[in-house]
Amino acid sequence: MNNHITFNQAKRMLESQNIAYEVLQLDGNWKAIITQYGGRLIGPFAGDEAESVLWVTAAMKSEEEFKTFVENRTWCLGGERFWVNPELRFFCKAPELFDETYTVQEAIDPGHYALEAREDGVHLSMDVQLDDLNNGNEKGFSIHRRYARAMNPLRYIKSCRELKVDYCGFVQDVDLKDQTPGTEMYLEPWTVTQVNPDGKFVTPFFGEFDFVDYYTPVEEMQKVCDGYAELRVTGDRKYKVCYRSAQTFGRMGFVKRWGDGWHLMIRNYYNDPSIPYCSEPWGDLGNRGCSTYYYNDDLSNGGFGEFEQGGATIGLDANRTESHSTSSLWFFFGSQEDIGRIMKTLLGVDYKFD
Repeated sequence: MNNHITFNQAKRMLESQNIAYEVLQLDGNWKAIITQYGGRLIGPFAGDEAESVLWVTAAMKSEEEFKTFVENRTWCLGGERFWVNPELRFFCKAPELFDETYTVQEAIDPGHYALEAREDGVHLSMDVQLDDLNNGNEKGFSIHRRYARAMNPLRYIKSCRELKVDYCGFVQDVDLKDQTPGTEMYLEPWTVTQVNPDGKFVTPFFGEFDFVDYYTPVEEMQKVCDGYAELRVTGDRKYKVCYRSAQTFGRMGFVKRWGDGWHLMIRNYYNDPSIPYCSEPWGDLGNRGCSTYYYNDDLSNGGFGEFEQGGATIGLDANRTESHSTSSLWFFFGSQEDIGRIMKTLLGVDYKFD
């Protein structure tokens, strides 16, 4: 659930453990923190005493708890992180015992990122050696990521110029390179953004609605509306749902109440149905082709929701050993009417607010 971590609080906790970080300036008074530990983006924050919009671990509320968190090399820091698929080979020792054998290898998270602020943004990079937990093989690859401010996507839309909304956003570039092509397997960039509950994921879709159910059946948590699917984000009831790349167009929304108004987050990413997106559920191997995934926690990891997005896959029939992926995350804050108009403009849906 929302742990109400402020900019100053996050800085103080990071400094207490000598964790390197950089501050990324966004639009207006908005800013984000990029951490060396775990390669996270935390925020955004609307000032020094403002709370992170994205979910952050409760361990940051106490210096003693955060010290233990870091000493244990715990992965669930919050904000936005970067992992690599296939999940069933890198994170699971026995697919048929998915929850019981789930393992986050320290090499990927928190990893050992190099962190550098440059004129064009904040850069993160590391070389990784991961174990294939299914067969004991080792896979090596390099990761280079860049975060920078993203300009307002509505700036040229005449009908949106009178909207009274607050905006900030960031873009992430990801370069993934296979360093052991002799060990043949897929590698897929996997960007995961943790959000505070009590909102809805909104995904426009085309054609007949189709989805992949990973864990406990999503059932009442999902609603199919006119031209979009809606998922309740509560942080207390586990599900993971994935949507086909061929039936989505690379944008999703997360909408929730914000004070007297509403907050809208929109993810924009490169979505190509010809990419062999390799994520698949353990109970239905081979059921692939999804570029966007949604997870709702059951309080076991702190109570949050996640938007997860796949990038350009490399290896095997992807016919490349390196790839470049770009995604943007836009944040809008305003009245229900203005947020509804933005959803119509950027997502193409007439959203039905509760």
